[in-house]
Amino acid sequence: MRGVAKARATRDQIVSAIQVLVQLSCHIDDEAEESIRSSGKWYLEGNRADWIASQGVQRLQAVDTVIRELKQWTFVIENSSRT
Repeated sequence: MRGVAKARATRDQIVSAIQVLVQLSCHIDDEAEESIRSSGKWYLEGNRADWIASQGVQRLQAVDTVIRELKQWTFVIENSSRT
């Protein structure tokens, strides 16, 4: 949580960023599923589906990490304004 004291973002801005990232998570999941479905048997025979799925999982984990950090920032901002 480096730089939280310097953060100028408001709670509403952070909540908006979280909402965008949640939509991004859905898009990543949909994109991976569509890649597997639209590419047919070749992907499945060549273990390509596993690769697509693992890439999607890595991307989702990265987005989830950012969401968690933003939620922590929101918590810090809310609690610092109360004191």
